[in-house]
Amino acid sequence: MWDPTKARCVCDARFSGDACELCSAGHYGPSCLPCRRCVNRGVCDDGVNGTGACRCPEPFSGANCEVRCEGQFDCGHCNRGGGYCECGVCRCDVASGWSGADCDVFGDPCWRHSFDGCKVCGRDTRNGCDFCFDGMCHSARFRGTLSGYACSYAVPSDDAARCVPVEQVGERQLDVGYIAVGGLCIAAVVPAVALLVLAPIALRARGVHDILHAGAAGGAPDHRRGRRRREVVQAVFVQPAALRGGRRHVLGVPLRQVPLAKLYESQRSALS
Repeated sequence: MWDPTKARCVCDARFSGDACELCSAGHYGPSCLPCRRCVNRGVCDDGVNGTGACRCPEPFSGANCEVRCEGQFDCGHCNRGGGYCECGVCRCDVASGWSGADCDVFGDPCWRHSFDGCKVCGRDTRNGCDFCFDGMCHSARFRGTLSGYACSYAVPSDDAARCVPVEQVGERQLDVGYIAVGGLCIAAVVPAVALLVLAPIALRARGVHDILHAGAAGGAPDHRRGRRRREVVQAVFVQPAALRGGRRHVLGVPLRQVPLAKLYESQRSALS
């Protein structure tokens, strides 16, 4: 805490630094927990970023450097934050949620209760589950730098009666994503509808008519049974004389199949 008389922070015994942001010697992790006792000239991996594990000189190994190993061994592959090495074999801190050949797989057995609520979380006393106010269910037995879960305040498993649901009142926030998608949909639909409505009006105003009702050049008729009404009209220029009222001519490129009889009827009516 801040000491106004000395104009500096007064730190707890576990912490150090100008703002108490560091761990004092023999402590490790964000919470500056006490290191385990290391023997046989072993030293603790302390500090805020430390694992709390004992670093043992050869030929010693083990949780406290208490095991003397015979022959060569390698402990470099073991995750010291999840266990310790014993003569080249990784021994995982199972009680803290670590497993795997190298003790590098972490799993909190209480996390699965996070979406079930406070009461369900608190009933799992075997794993010592506590329910945080941020909605996370975690095991209070886990400790250390990598295996702990920071919880500002929790309902302990032995006090499940305090699991009282409360309504959080706050300002309503608009979902910008839905607004953006809706705006894009409107921007795409409105021009398309306007084009469908205004295009025929604009074409009539400019004197452009359907090529099929003004004139066309027929393709080769297919007289086989069932095919006489499936000929496709070719693209042609319509002469001004073929249009009533002297309206302008257009280049017609029909994109649909037209019955040949209807096409001839349109030609005759256009030239009459």
